[in-house]
Amino acid sequence: MKRGLILIALIIIVIEVKVRGGFTIERECADCPFYGSTASNYETPSSGYDQETDTSYFLLNGDTLRLIKWNPTNWSYDILFENGMIDSSSMDFKSRNNIHISFTAKLKSTQQTNLYYMHYDGTSWSEPELITEIENSNLNTNLTIVKEFNNIVYIVYKSNNNYYLASNETGQWIFQLIIENIDILKFDIDSQGVIHYCYIERDGQKEYLKYKRINYGPVILYQSDG
Repeated sequence: MKRGLILIALIIIVIEVKVRGGFTIERECADCPFYGSTASNYETPSSGYDQETDTSYFLLNGDTLRLIKWNPTNWSYDILFENGMIDSSSMDFKSRNNIHISFTAKLKSTQQTNLYYMHYDGTSWSEPELITEIENSNLNTNLTIVKEFNNIVYIVYKSNNNYYLASNETGQWIFQLIIENIDILKFDIDSQGVIHYCYIERDGQKEYLKYKRINYGPVILYQSDG
């Protein structure tokens, strides 16, 4: 049902979607990276590709967090974290010498689920940086999405059924509540550093696909018949 909503909504967006005040989604989201993309792109990013070396990069969750590197002649992997069960992970692959990763892990020692961040600078990986604890965690229900823009790292994560934005613009992590009790489908940052996201909101039997960016919206993209 969710993918059906997304696909229908994207078709509508590509043609033209009228919103309040005479705006169109095309005008409002022309610089939004997921504007006009397909439903298959509405997944947490966890892969990358280096054209120069013809190497694909994949994150693999489990009782360790591994970065798989594969090309037509060889494959290898790096173990990035092995102190707990990895629930969710995300990678912003800028290049093979600039990789940003966020993930949530349930620690073996305490059973506490935490949000972590790591960065590869072309030489070595940074130590896993503890960003925050995740409240009311259930395995496979958490989410983390990382993006880097102009040397600022943005991480969207889910805690206690709410979504938060963590950013390190000031050199320290700053936390902002984005939205409560909603399933975010897509989060991205455009070339101006503006954060965009789409989500589904339910009201009884009706479902709404909505678009929002920080300090703007929400705008209803699609409404089910209920």
